Amino acid sequence: MNETSFRYNFFQSFLDKKLKKYDGVDFATKQKVRIFYPICIAGIISLLFLIGTSVFIQFSNNLQSLYLPVLVAEVTLLIIFITCIRLLIKGFFDISSHLFIFSANVCGWFAMFLSRGSIITSTDTIVLILAVINIIPLFISKNHWTIFVYIIANIIVLIIFTFRIKNQFNLESAEIIDFITDVSIALFFIGISGYQLLKINDRILNKVESDYNKRLNAENKLAENELKYTSIFENAQIGIYQTTPEGAILQANPAMLKLQGLKSFDEVAHKNIEEVDVFISKNRDEFREKIEKDGYVKDFESTWVKRNGEFIIVRENARAIRNEKGETLYYEGFIVNITKRKLAEKALKESELKYSELFNNAQIGIFQTMPSGEIIKANPALVKMLGYESVKELVGLNLLKNNFFVNKDRSDFESLMQKQGYVKDFESEWRKKNGEIITIKENSRTVSDDKGNRLFLEGFIENITERKKIERALKENEEKYRLLMENMNDIVMLVDNNDVVLFVNKRFSEKLGYSESEIIGKIGYEILIDPEDREKIIEANRRRKSNISNQYEARFIAKDGTKFDFLISGAPVKDPEGNVIGSIGNMIDITERKVAEEKLKKSQQLFQTLAHTSPVGIFRTRADGYITYVNPKWMEISGLQFEEALGNGWLKAVHPDDKKNLQINWELKSAKGEDSSMEYRFIKPDGSVVWVLGNAVPEIVDDKIQGYIGTVTDITEKKKIEEELAKYREHLEFLVKERTEELETTNEELSSTNEELHSQREELQITLKNLQNAQKQLIQAEKMASLGVLASGVAHEINNPLNFIRGGAFGLEDYLQENLTDHLDHVQIFIDSINEGVERAATIVTSLNHYSHKDESKITECNIHDIIDNCLNILGNQIRDIISIEKNYTNKNFLLKCNEGKMHQAILNIITNALQSIEGKGDIKIRTKARNKQLQIQITDNGCGISEENLSKIFDPFFTTKDPGKGTGLGLSITYNIIEEHNGNIKINSELYSGTTVTITLPIISK
Repeated sequence: MNETSFRYNFFQSFLDKKLKKYDGVDFATKQKVRIFYPICIAGIISLLFLIGTSVFIQFSNNLQSLYLPVLVAEVTLLIIFITCIRLLIKGFFDISSHLFIFSANVCGWFAMFLSRGSIITSTDTIVLILAVINIIPLFISKNHWTIFVYIIANIIVLIIFTFRIKNQFNLESAEIIDFITDVSIALFFIGISGYQLLKINDRILNKVESDYNKRLNAENKLAENELKYTSIFENAQIGIYQTTPEGAILQANPAMLKLQGLKSFDEVAHKNIEEVDVFISKNRDEFREKIEKDGYVKDFESTWVKRNGEFIIVRENARAIRNEKGETLYYEGFIVNITKRKLAEKALKESELKYSELFNNAQIGIFQTMPSGEIIKANPALVKMLGYESVKELVGLNLLKNNFFVNKDRSDFESLMQKQGYVKDFESEWRKKNGEIITIKENSRTVSDDKGNRLFLEGFIENITERKKIERALKENEEKYRLLMENMNDIVMLVDNNDVVLFVNKRFSEKLGYSESEIIGKIGYEILIDPEDREKIIEANRRRKSNISNQYEARFIAKDGTKFDFLISGAPVKDPEGNVIGSIGNMIDITERKVAEEKLKKSQQLFQTLAHTSPVGIFRTRADGYITYVNPKWMEISGLQFEEALGNGWLKAVHPDDKKNLQINWELKSAKGEDSSMEYRFIKPDGSVVWVLGNAVPEIVDDKIQGYIGTVTDITEKKKIEEELAKYREHLEFLVKERTEELETTNEELSSTNEELHSQREELQITLKNLQNAQKQLIQAEKMASLGVLASGVAHEINNPLNFIRGGAFGLEDYLQENLTDHLDHVQIFIDSINEGVERAATIVTSLNHYSHKDESKITECNIHDIIDNCLNILGNQIRDIISIEKNYTNKNFLLKCNEGKMHQAILNIITNALQSIEGKGDIKIRTKARNKQLQIQITDNGCGISEENLSKIFDPFFTTKDPGKGTGLGLSITYNIIEEHNGNIKINSELYSGTTVTITLPIISK
């Protein structure tokens, strides 16, 4: 770039920066502005030069001082020109240009009028005026006649000026006229030529501007088209490509690459479309033949293979781009993946087939009728519902004219149809072919054309005659439920999550004296609960918000100040989404029971005091002889500690020679429920022997023996005296013996006979004991069989009312949804409670059925995991919210053959023992493993465990470590026998306070 070009570009850049305000104006104005700006600069420079010249001239004429009027005019004009530049830069071109011209003319004439020099100095300024007039056409854009205004004004001022200087310079009239004429003609010609130049300039500018705008628009449109094409090409959702006739890929947009599973165009650029492994098409020859023949292909479908091997169906539109000679330059086209649409079309056909099957096989009536009522379509279900033989017999009949409606007034139906175009759950009575009247529920809509004209009606009809009967029965049940709630002896309260009372039954007011208006809407515990129990209520309600049911005791204060103790059973109330919205509580008055318990507590304390200070040993047992209490005196006599004496541990203190007689005596007396009394010996840990007299009497409650209370009295001294007397008797017997030796021979013979009899007696005793054990097992088996029959009967009898309750609940909910929607939210919590109760009861009934299926001889294929789950269902009430059950079942296939009823009994006994060994919350883990043709079942708890000394006795009949009344000691014995019957074994590992693990091993057959 040369220096001149650089300067020009620099100047243009400078102008662009200074004249930013004119970026949006038309082309002509922008050019005028760019010309006017340097003229203003030139005017300012010229004025600076003119001011300097004026000062020089005045000093050259030997003036004593400067002639200020001329200088003031020139300085004023300089200021105006500077103002013009500022106005021009700010965007006021018209104001700036006219101010420049007008001020230049005014100041020029002002200087001429005030000049005091020669005629030359007085008239030379007119040349400047002529120069200013010459630039007028450059700036006038709208009103071209403005140039003549400036010309005429200058001629008028010229005439005035000429006559003013006539006398000053002694000019002749002819000179004046000649001067005025010459200057006026010059000004006039300047005006005419300026006017014509202005018009020519406007035409040229308009042409240039038009050409410029056309070129600019063309460039903009070209840029827009290029941008649009690029945007379309890059962002199109369909594939776009260009290829040579030989198949070389020239272009492929991102959608095309994505369609084929490619990451970039580089993978296929300039490669042959038939050689790239992702553009395989079996009918490509057909495509090439068609496009060469017709110049295009339209909706050409083919199957392509993606890089990952997936087949896709595409639709292709392409054309051949040819030159003037008709030679094909390249192909360009569009690819659309229509795989989903093809699949959708296939699915649509299947859907239409399904619709046809649904229409013909639907269990509810489907119809189409004309607005006049004529039936044009009906499915078999509707035909059957209305009692006709075939669709053909029903189609063509008119619902209105053929008396289908019992109530012929269909105004409500038509009103809804006209208003909203459909009816929903519209109930009415229809008449069947045989005259029978049925109640139906109808859902219909109007099918209209594009203009809104009704074409036909279509809808669904459901026969709800039976449901209506059920609804009537449900209303009766609702009334019964209301009467039950109002007349039940227990108090029922319903509160929300903020403990605000929502409902109380009639018994509440009768018991506590508050009316409904006095308690509903209030926070119940603030009014009713004793301050000592309020935290208990708040905590219970908090737990129910966490969906936890609970039971607890609390003291209520009646309106008259009377205090009542209640046993409260609380349960959460949920909305249809399962969110807890409140709680319901059932309260039973236990005030009298609490008083009785307090008396019992005092009685027990008195017993403890008397027993503690008694001079004789006192013990207490369960009905099976299991020791539950011994007093200090008993421990002193026996030498055992309290824990050692509990259960069957007291037998450790009994002399070995006395244990058998003591057991026989106990069995005889306990079997008859009689008092027992016997002398026997204790052996203390230090080896000393103490003789005691034991007495026991049965503890009878409600005519049933609950246990025994007894005493032991130290009779050691008495026995010593008796031994002394025995010694004297022995001495006496020695004397007698000498006299009876002659009888010994006879006695020996008798003794031999007695020994034989004694041996037979022992055999009989063993046989008797075995018979007694067998009898006990038979009794237990009979009890379990009776329990199974009872469970089966109870399950069967409960199933029927459960079905009625479930059906009633569903009917009630459906009725409320259809007729009483506003009441549904208030009643939903009761419906949910009913459904939840039915589901729980059904689960328990199912488990009872499994438990009751006891065939003592039948061996079948069993699912041990179902047996375990059924046992857990039976014990669900004991497990819920207290015991955590962890199940880890094997996923191996195996075949187990067993007696399902007996196996239920065995597993149930083990899990029951595990539950009873846990105090409070705890964990039970159940695990199964199948290996080496054996199934291993492990049941582990973290309960109290079993001591080492009791571990070897746990399978003995009647042996138990439980408290009185909590076990018979036969559960594990029966379980042991059941596992042995199935050729298995059972093993128990336990440590005191460290939990217990029961391992059952059974033979299996691998599948």
